[in-house]
Amino acid sequence: MEKVKTLRMPIYRCNCGSEILVVPDLAAMDRAIQKHVGHHNRITGDHLTEEALTTTILRVISKMSLPLNEY
Repeated sequence: MEKVKTLRMPIYRCNCGSEILVVPDLAAMDRAIQKHVGHHNRITGDHLTEEALTTTILRVISKMSLPLNEY
């Protein structure tokens, strides 16, 4: 019987507590970022921009060591 390794998708955790799934589909990730910025600003009173959040997420994932798919 073959083993399938279950991989955990990378998630960015914002300092407000929300999580954004980092997906290979950049359009979907962009929509998630846009949605989160409004939510973040409403609940924290901070002024977070899409550019700042995108930069932070890219910086975090560039330092991650993501596992390779193994089947």
